[in-house]
Amino acid sequence: MYAILPIIASKIGLKRCIIITTLGILISGITTFLITPYTLLPYTSLGLGILSLIPKYLTTKNEKANTLGIALNIGSIGGLIIPTLYTIIPTSPESILIITSIILLTI
Repeated sequence: MYAILPIIASKIGLKRCIIITTLGILISGITTFLITPYTLLPYTSLGLGILSLIPKYLTTKNEKANTLGIALNIGSIGGLIIPTLYTIIPTSPESILIITSIILLTI
């Protein structure tokens, strides 16, 4: 998805691609955490894939995307670890997810 979403964005437009991807993340995230953990794949792949659109979005707003590397790496690690932990231990309390998020932010 990290390589495919920019191609899709160039075909249908960046704004539409971000909206569609965000809706996909929202729907698959809700179903992952509330209904079934089997929708983790689209949730994780879309969540990490949307990070590839951020530099292109910043350039449309005349911002520099050069210093974005660390934030993208932290976001991708958090986007992979937290849903994976929840899928491995679906009965885990939300406090584990919160603690994991805090640890990732302090690294």
